[in-house]
Amino acid sequence: MSDKPNIVFLMSDQQRWDALGVNSAWIQTPHLDALAKEGINFQQAVCNNPMCVPSRYSMMLGLYSQQIGVRHNGQFCPNDDVLPAKTVAQHFKEHGYQTAGFGKTHWYINYESEKVKTTTRGFDIRVDSLPFDCPDNLQETGAIGLEQHAAELYEKNKLERTRCGPGGESREGYIGFESSLDPGEHREGWLTQQVLAFLEQRDAAAAPLFLYVSFLMPHALHNPPAVFSQLYDDVELPDDLCAQVIDPNLPSHGSGKFHDLSTDELQIARKRYAACCTYIDSLYGQIIEKMKSMNAYENSLFVFTSDHGDMLGERARYSKYCLYEGSVRVPLLMSGFGIDEVSKDTVSDVPAELVDLLPTLLSVANLTVPPELPGQNLIKPNKKTGSFAEYYGRGDEASQMAPTYMWRTKEWKLILSMGAALSDLSGDVEHINGELYHLQHDVQEMQNLYDNAEYLPIREQLTRQLLMHLAVVHSKSPFQLSTVPL
Repeated sequence: MSDKPNIVFLMSDQQRWDALGVNSAWIQTPHLDALAKEGINFQQAVCNNPMCVPSRYSMMLGLYSQQIGVRHNGQFCPNDDVLPAKTVAQHFKEHGYQTAGFGKTHWYINYESEKVKTTTRGFDIRVDSLPFDCPDNLQETGAIGLEQHAAELYEKNKLERTRCGPGGESREGYIGFESSLDPGEHREGWLTQQVLAFLEQRDAAAAPLFLYVSFLMPHALHNPPAVFSQLYDDVELPDDLCAQVIDPNLPSHGSGKFHDLSTDELQIARKRYAACCTYIDSLYGQIIEKMKSMNAYENSLFVFTSDHGDMLGERARYSKYCLYEGSVRVPLLMSGFGIDEVSKDTVSDVPAELVDLLPTLLSVANLTVPPELPGQNLIKPNKKTGSFAEYYGRGDEASQMAPTYMWRTKEWKLILSMGAALSDLSGDVEHINGELYHLQHDVQEMQNLYDNAEYLPIREQLTRQLLMHLAVVHSKSPFQLSTVPL
């Protein structure tokens, strides 16, 4: 057994915090539930930017979007020279780990650009399949993919995924359909086989392993294999999921999508979304069982999370692109090495963020945590009082939106938004839009208490905490270069 633990990082795309069996009884995710029983379930976890590209950059670099410069899906680091920090894979590679990355990283968006040239950014082994609407010149140098090694399977997947438009985020893509492909024929199934083959042939004694496995599901298109879709045919959805909440008078920052699904269509969409979660859970289970059969399970820390959630019809919104609960909260589990017996099978209310993952993983592996990172070790006691997220528009607006900031505790959420394009601001603070929600009593965030005089002390307290958090983060950037500890 190595004196350094393996790190097994399991990730999904657009999976809500409550799309886990341990968080919602009607969802079937038995393998991830078993991980939770052996570890910690961080039920208050949030992403730091509610969309794919900036969220993943933030998580992989351990920095906030404002520190990286990747604030929405229209921005990315087109080459390695402009990365502001080491990726999580680079950290572990430099300390003797074998690093293997399977699946989505989303280092870039689907732009035709000759300037986009990235390496695998720290992964010794990189296996992926490009989005089906992604130009070939955005392939990571050194990566292999489904389209290169299984052309017929690639075409089958492409035929299904592109029938509902690019990215699957269309009305038809949300309603979805039962896939005609067998579980092993899906891109996720193929990717899992590559993971298992890699684990089978690697020399476990040669080096500890950092393994990253990131699936595309349950991001729309919702096309689960039939065997998983049928598990939900007779499932009764909870009452709070049976109808959309529509109130045109509610404040609404961001630009979430609204596809006007009927109640019946929405229920079908949610069941197929759940079936996608159950399908990829079965694939995670195969990887976990493989680690057990290789006697590598006990010396491994398993992490599971997602890059952001999905509103799934709440507040008459779909997809993400906002700081409401369905979009910004994510599942987060840690299990195995580094989790003491007292902490096993526990629920943590620590205000966890995805930027906390890098310092946590480095700490568990007894590696140095860069002092400029804003996150903290989630497994040990820490001083976190709330969680932070930011939003700057989706990236397809004519001009970048001014910041919208969130400060969240278990009980309260504050959202402050300028509601304008960044280019239109000139120090005007009179038009700040505020939202304040008592999350314990208002789960669906329907009662905005920001202008209610009774809650002014709470509003001021949260505002001060937010400002203090930003001050501390910015005091670490530009990065500390002296030997004085932060």
